[in-house]
Amino acid sequence: PLITRSHVNLGNIHRQRGDYDDALAAYRRGQEIARVGFGESHPQTLRIDGLVLTVLADMGDWERAITEG
Repeated sequence: PLITRSHVNLGNIHRQRGDYDDALAAYRRGQEIARVGFGESHPQTLRIDGLVLTVLADMGDWERAITEG
């Protein structure tokens, strides 16, 4: 769980700086860890799923955001 939070925090920093590719990579790592540790429907996992979709939208990749959402 702490590792998941660390990846999310790192993703947040990258996103605030406009480094969307790095943010997405950090969120994806956190997402993978959360799915294994918490499960698919855990609130923490779902929150990270939302962050992934948000950064995809920030990147203008609406098609991918819609497909993954």
